[in-house]
Amino acid sequence: MTTKASGDPCLRALRLEEWLEQAESFLAPYLEKKVIVVALVGKDSVNRGKGEDLNDFLRMDVFPRWTTEESTMSIEAFYCVDTNVVYLLVNGYADFTNLRQVLTPNPEKNFFERMAESEEEEVRLLHFISIFSHMIIFVESSTRFDISLADMLASVNKLRWTKNVREDISEIIEETSKESAEWIKEGRVACPRIVFAFQRNIIRTELGYVKKVWQSLLFAVFCLLFSFL
Repeated sequence: MTTKASGDPCLRALRLEEWLEQAESFLAPYLEKKVIVVALVGKDSVNRGKGEDLNDFLRMDVFPRWTTEESTMSIEAFYCVDTNVVYLLVNGYADFTNLRQVLTPNPEKNFFERMAESEEEEVRLLHFISIFSHMIIFVESSTRFDISLADMLASVNKLRWTKNVREDISEIIEETSKESAEWIKEGRVACPRIVFAFQRNIIRTELGYVKKVWQSLLFAVFCLLFSFL
């Protein structure tokens, strides 16, 4: 059971831009602490919003339960003072709210222009969390792995290795942090582990082959990602 968060900025998630502006003041006692950054990427399903997964884990309503039109194509951040973990919730990646905006007729831009802009924003959001997160959790709203994600991650990797992008980020990291030369050269402050989570387990445990099936699924996902990346 989750508890409702108050209006205190320490107890609720904020849009990343707003969180970065205010963090130095309302998180002043924790600025020198080492933190772990965990990002969650997912889609709202018919019966459940992706923010609920983090709320259930934290046992507190800090993230919105559903993605609104105002919050789509954004990142929301929350710092848990008890565990020194910064949680990032990515909104807009292939979710219904963003797709509805893309499909809404716009006299200034055609469908393909709107879709291209949406995909570019998705890549930039995923690129941000890929260079700042220690763990990225992709939550599937069904029981199947979305193979289009592999293509999206390939685009993220391509953007990360774009010379001017990497050099600009490396320069910012060098000026604002105490990271080692290797991390600065790579243009990132962390190398994330990737976790895939499904809403439910469809494998019958009484069959006795659960471990083998999961190992096969893990190997298939690895091969798929390896072929793209």
